[in-house]
Amino acid sequence: MPRIDLDAKHCAGHALCNATAPEVYDLDDNGYCLPNSTVIGEALRPAAASGAGACPERALSVRDD
Repeated sequence: MPRIDLDAKHCAGHALCNATAPEVYDLDDNGYCLPNSTVIGEALRPAAASGAGACPERALSVRDD
């Protein structure tokens, strides 16, 4: 199963992950990333990878467990 890793200390609140893949990435009240779930279904892998790739801080990655 794919897993989202969030390095919260590097998230700067650009919100590009959410703009690219709102079905995968939620934001807190200050615009910082809060993934819906660290484990995602295979169907969401392309969206999760696109959202992670949109992060200018490289705070997100998608990996297999």
